[in-house]
Amino acid sequence: MGYPGREGVWAWRTAMLLRILELARHTGLKFHFFASNRVLRAFPANADAVLNDGHDLDWFCKHPEAPGARFGDAKTEFTSLGHEPIGFALRAVWPATVKSFEGIEQMKFVSGPVGPVPAGLTLFPVEGKSVREIARTGVSSRTWVEATKAQLREAASRNIGLTLPVRPQVLARLDPKLTHLRELLELSTAVGMPIRTLREVLARNNIEILLDLFGVWNRSRFSRSPSIFEAWSKIPVAVREFPQP
Repeated sequence: MGYPGREGVWAWRTAMLLRILELARHTGLKFHFFASNRVLRAFPANADAVLNDGHDLDWFCKHPEAPGARFGDAKTEFTSLGHEPIGFALRAVWPATVKSFEGIEQMKFVSGPVGPVPAGLTLFPVEGKSVREIARTGVSSRTWVEATKAQLREAASRNIGLTLPVRPQVLARLDPKLTHLRELLELSTAVGMPIRTLREVLARNNIEILLDLFGVWNRSRFSRSPSIFEAWSKIPVAVREFPQP
């Protein structure tokens, strides 16, 4: 079955979003959503539903080659929702020629392919293929599930995190009842990989860093080991502050 027309795609997107939110309510999980300017502008009710259900929401930067004006527009949309973005997602590697943009000072992380990112931001790498990329190859949903399971098991064996990017309209094609997504969520828990949003991971890292600094401070009271201030100066700017809720 091929993709429907543009209006059908938007209808699928909304329908799948509602199913994902229902899945989250049933499982008690919290998901991280990223919305582009177009989605924020055309479907503010969708973004509102995400926030009202307690999920995290940040910006999907579709044009990193010229992010400044677009982020300004996105921030206006986020403000109308009473929400403040602290990170953004990318489809492709961040352009090395773009060093900054207006408003970047409130950003704390980037989710995207491995590569350069603006200074001071924490990169959460997306190393595997997205559902969107896999769908374009024409593979079956079962092939996608098994490949993703292998990724999860490998990440668990290496004790590293894994970001699994999915798009509602693509799930509508590969997994309309979310049977496979539920299967992957259950496997993640079974192999000891708790499901967290990137904001939660960032906050957790901050807590661990502060606990470590407390230990450094205790040691430095009685020795000439590096002081807490020296240790603090080595921490990336992006993880020096707790993200705002």
